[in-house]
Amino acid sequence: MNINLSLFAQALTFALFIWFTVKFIWPPLLRAIEQRQKQIAEGLAAAERGKLKDAAVFEQQVRRMLADPRSKALVENFAGQWLQLRMVPTLSPDKGTFPQWDDSLKAQGINPGTSADLTVATLMAAGLTRSSEPDDKR
Repeated sequence: MNINLSLFAQALTFALFIWFTVKFIWPPLLRAIEQRQKQIAEGLAAAERGKLKDAAVFEQQVRRMLADPRSKALVENFAGQWLQLRMVPTLSPDKGTFPQWDDSLKAQGINPGTSADLTVATLMAAGLTRSSEPDDKR
């Protein structure tokens, strides 16, 4: 095969790759970046003006942040990472401290490896958490 033809084919392929990237890949990425920069700037401006003290503005900002898919990922992974809830299936808690805990909970799917809802809120509602404060201070 002719080396010049091979180099020409490689150059043409590279040029098509660059054209495709500039035409179809960069515009949506740049729009997403600009939109995110605008949201961050709005949030910072509201904080600087002290607007976040207003309950309505604060709620609006919180709802905007919670609508972001990254918020869902944070909520779903927070307990698993920080509290190491992925280890729940391997644990056997003290029956005196956690009388509600039994092996049937594992059998019911209270286990981060399944599709069960294992968030901090779920565990607190099930009475499977314990505050570090004495009972008389709650």
